[in-house]
Amino acid sequence: MAERDIPVADILIPKSRLRGIDEDHARARAVSMKEVGLLQAIVVRKTPPATKPFKPYTLVFGGHRLRGAEINQWKTIRAEIKDMTDLEASIIEIEENLSRRDLSALDRAVFIARRRELHIKQHGEITPGGDQSANLALWSDELADVADRIGFSTRTLQRADQIARNLQPALRTQLASGDVPENKLIKLAKMEPQRQKDIAKAVRSGTDLDDAIAATDPKPKTKKSDAQKRVSAVLSNYAALSAKDRRAILQQIARDYAKDVEWALANPLDAEKA
Repeated sequence: MAERDIPVADILIPKSRLRGIDEDHARARAVSMKEVGLLQAIVVRKTPPATKPFKPYTLVFGGHRLRGAEINQWKTIRAEIKDMTDLEASIIEIEENLSRRDLSALDRAVFIARRRELHIKQHGEITPGGDQSANLALWSDELADVADRIGFSTRTLQRADQIARNLQPALRTQLASGDVPENKLIKLAKMEPQRQKDIAKAVRSGTDLDDAIAATDPKPKTKKSDAQKRVSAVLSNYAALSAKDRRAILQQIARDYAKDVEWALANPLDAEKA
């Protein structure tokens, strides 16, 4: 459909939008728009008649551009008006947000989670095996199609889907304000749900994320003493030698430290201590 100017006051911003307006970003957009104009039209759809409060058009994407127009006190803004259902509008909004290069790994997972919900609403549950195995394959194909449209690798969206499915909501909320690396999010998502909740509780109380992870480790690592570190280094270097060199070293140890060798042979390490 052709683009045309529509009144800014006639555009409804739905409360269900997944991403709020960042005022700093909107102000930067406003400056750019004032200098060079609007380079890309926003996308709107006609508002369903029963919507309250009612405005003729509902924003699909371009929220920061629309806010920039308001900051600049523009009366109208160039828009593409499309006919689409609520579901289609949600899908377009999600993919527009996913295409942003400034998204954090957690933001991307949140949008993928919503995209997964819409897929389930259309096609049913996504589970391996049984009657839903075909739907799982369909979801995999859909992720690949989305990745192709927005210019990401399929693997990137698969990792986001893994985080979205397995990261507990309580922990997701606590991490929302930070920029946690993707590899750490995947590590967290693989943890037991209760441990994730314990980490979320610790972070909420002010504990650093890494400290919270360490504190909830069911098998905390024993810190090696300096002597243990030296022994480990020697054994590591010894293991890297050839058989001939190892034998030569053992011969010299047996000659120069005969009493130590006798003691070691009489007191071998058991399997647990070895």
